[in-house]
Amino acid sequence: MPLNGAKRNRRVRSYPGHSLEETLRVAFAIHWKNADLPLDRELLAKELSTTPKSSSFTTILSASKQYGLTEGGYRDQDISLTPLGLSAVASRSDTEKMRSLTAAAYLPLKFKALREHLQGSPLPEVEFLQGLLTRDLQISSSQTGEYINIYTANEEFLNRQTNPSPSKKPRRSSPTDNNPPEENNSPPQSSDKGIVILVPLNASSLTSKLEQLFTIANIKIELLNLTQYQANKSQQDNRTKPSVAATIIPLEGHIAQCPEAKSQSSSAFLVGLALGITTGPVIILTTENSVAFNLPPIDPGFKAMIHTLEYKDDDLAQLDLIKLLTSLGTLKLSL
Repeated sequence: MPLNGAKRNRRVRSYPGHSLEETLRVAFAIHWKNADLPLDRELLAKELSTTPKSSSFTTILSASKQYGLTEGGYRDQDISLTPLGLSAVASRSDTEKMRSLTAAAYLPLKFKALREHLQGSPLPEVEFLQGLLTRDLQISSSQTGEYINIYTANEEFLNRQTNPSPSKKPRRSSPTDNNPPEENNSPPQSSDKGIVILVPLNASSLTSKLEQLFTIANIKIELLNLTQYQANKSQQDNRTKPSVAATIIPLEGHIAQCPEAKSQSSSAFLVGLALGITTGPVIILTTENSVAFNLPPIDPGFKAMIHTLEYKDDDLAQLDLIKLLTSLGTLKLSL
């Protein structure tokens, strides 16, 4: 107790106390030490070079839970991986890894709120960012510096995953090449990524309009027709996985009325396929009078990537879609 007899108020964080990169140590420890099975709290603490009763262990466990990587706190006997945590540390592909890390980074409510507030714009100057955090996100003024450091560390970590150092893959020179290889340190432009439109078996009139809209805007698109998906599966996977920024599923409600197409028009199939080919958001477009699009059971981290947009007519749908893609940071428009 302080010398003046007053009680010291302990400020509780409303955001993770560690960056995502630091926090991944917890999930990796479970993955390597116990083959993805729940790990005893004391053994986990030992793997992290700390003790079960230390404040550092409590903080990183809390952060791991907030990022959606693990379940269990400092009072629980075992700490276990979530489906999102397992996907992040034991990914089957670069696409799955990036999707999982992005979902985890913005799963904490305070980080998600700032991302949505910025709508793809860069962070403002520190002075104004601190004001934004205290007034709009209710972050204590004594914690804004820590919050900013962790949020920016997560953004830099994701950027490193998306744009690995070119020094890792030097250009091979031919025997007749007299000029030394030049390093290309510039990050890929947004035009390197495109948008996939999943075309249901009963394609809506909106599909062709979206194709025309993105073409006029000089945005790369690819129509993935479900009638041809199974026949061209390997070809489609190889072509779309590395460069898909977002996936759009236009529906009009009558899709559920096709018994012969049930397996390929189910919500589980469409959402699973969409998540499998993109590291960005999945947007489901439905008319206001359409049959409800019920999501299958899914990890909260992946569910946060899925957005449903209801529309009255095709023109409004295109406008609302552009607004949504911009707010999510997928598109960057300048006047």
